[in-house]
Amino acid sequence: SDGAVADFLVHEVLDNLPADLLDFLLTTSILERFTAPLADALTGNRDGAAMIGRVEAANLFLIALDRDRSWFRYHALFADLLRGELARRRPDGATALHLAAARWLAGAGFTSEAVDHALRAGDTALATGMVEALCMPLITSRSIAQVRGWLARLPDAVIEARPRLMLAQVWVHFHTSQPGPGARILGRPG
Repeated sequence: SDGAVADFLVHEVLDNLPADLLDFLLTTSILERFTAPLADALTGNRDGAAMIGRVEAANLFLIALDRDRSWFRYHALFADLLRGELARRRPDGATALHLAAARWLAGAGFTSEAVDHALRAGDTALATGMVEALCMPLITSRSIAQVRGWLARLPDAVIEARPRLMLAQVWVHFHTSQPGPGARILGRPG
């Protein structure tokens, strides 16, 4: 039945949308949440607020996340459908979108979200720099799982070349009751 619903949405809803509105939906689908300026950064246009208004007016599964109605997200199932359509219609399109999102989010101070998009874009250098800057403050605030997740997504060679990342890895091991791997990292010649 999920396939039937997806087929219905694609053929009866998405395929009947104006091209610019469909492009906006597909482009912004890579985001967990978005605001008009972030949408503008991804689309390269300056009509994010107007497009969000059109998405709302068309009842296209858009959810406001704050009272000011400045941050939005798509319903999770609709977002999954849009991401699938993005992959089908523009197979290489998501990478550039994730990179644009990473840069905008980092510049706006949403570094944690920026790291995730940089990793999805495959920009290890950008992600590494942000993880390096964030890892110890996050560890001291007990956000161990997030740091552990980021470190797991970075290549071992990158971590081994960066003392701060190695130290973060040690702290993650100690905070998760894994002193053996942490001690082995400390014993590595530096």
